[in-house]
Amino acid sequence: MQNRPEQLDGLLDAASFHARDNERLCADVAAMLFPRAENPPSEKMLAEITAQLTHIAVSLEREIRGTSSADDAPTSFLPGLGFQHDPALVDFLIARHAERQIEARLMANSDVMLADTLPARLLADGHHEIAEAAQAILVNSSMNRRRGKLDWSALPPEQLHMLSWRVVASVQRAVPDSGDSARSKVQTLLTRYDEAAVAGNPARKMLHLIGTSFDDELCDAANAGLALFVAHLAASLKLDEDHILQLIDRPSIAAFAVIQKAAGLKADQAMQNLRLLFGFDRLTPRDIALFEGGFDALKRDDAVGEVKNWRTSRDEYLATSRPGQTWPS
Repeated sequence: MQNRPEQLDGLLDAASFHARDNERLCADVAAMLFPRAENPPSEKMLAEITAQLTHIAVSLEREIRGTSSADDAPTSFLPGLGFQHDPALVDFLIARHAERQIEARLMANSDVMLADTLPARLLADGHHEIAEAAQAILVNSSMNRRRGKLDWSALPPEQLHMLSWRVVASVQRAVPDSGDSARSKVQTLLTRYDEAAVAGNPARKMLHLIGTSFDDELCDAANAGLALFVAHLAASLKLDEDHILQLIDRPSIAAFAVIQKAAGLKADQAMQNLRLLFGFDRLTPRDIALFEGGFDALKRDDAVGEVKNWRTSRDEYLATSRPGQTWPS
């Protein structure tokens, strides 16, 4: 009887430990199923996305008004544009935020310098289009590592088109006689716009040009570089690159591990990529134990099925959440 309290304490400690572990497991599953609810954006993330939205809109408005000086204050049009409520635009900027976070972790955790990655080595290739794509990838990676500001030229075509005409309408309300001039400026701007340089496009182009020659290297985030690594996963799984970036940047390793399993990566390579892109300092002993116990046990077909569900859910969200208003062509 004297040992009874000690035994009870031991049982209570064990029960408490397993309860906490089950809570964490539930949190992992919920994070995969309901990412927006379980992983609300941090204040830092909100501030960065808001700043990027504002800078893009202001750069576009200055381009349309024909002013470039920082002293030329833009008209007070931002609250009326409604771009904060466009899911596709916000989704694009969330992906850019994730891309910068991941690029910073890759730079901190990898022994491979940017100049030694596959795009840098292909820059010297005799093929003009490959070298052109490689240069665009390296410029984008460098900007992400410096956390440079985005401007209107970084937008995907659909978002640029929509936001341009919203700015025109807002400028015209502020300066009624400026309508013809503003519309002309937009047409010129859209003519100058280079869609090939938008994030993701150079890497997709390079994958098409190099074929299967570097497939093994493309599975290694350190040597492929972030852009080509993500583009290779996207092509293998028919996922959007921005979706993959957001999944990698989640606070749980679960989604990134499932993606790599679905793409056919071996456990050693998948863990190396996790250490580089998720971040070695963010991996807990529990994360490592879950990976070691679950990655090989997970069937690839099951992982592929889960990825398809994510793709369908995201496509439906973006399709049903788009603003219905159309803008002049």
